[in-house]
Amino acid sequence: MSIETNLLDQRKMHNMTNSKRISTKINNNKIE
Repeated sequence: MSIETNLLDQRKMHNMTNSKRISTKINNNKIE
């Protein structure tokens, strides 16, 4: 159970980081 939860948490963190990176890219594109 704990291992599965850990994997889920890692995936959530990964998704959050990805969306942050994407939004940063979008913002950079708007500025240029």
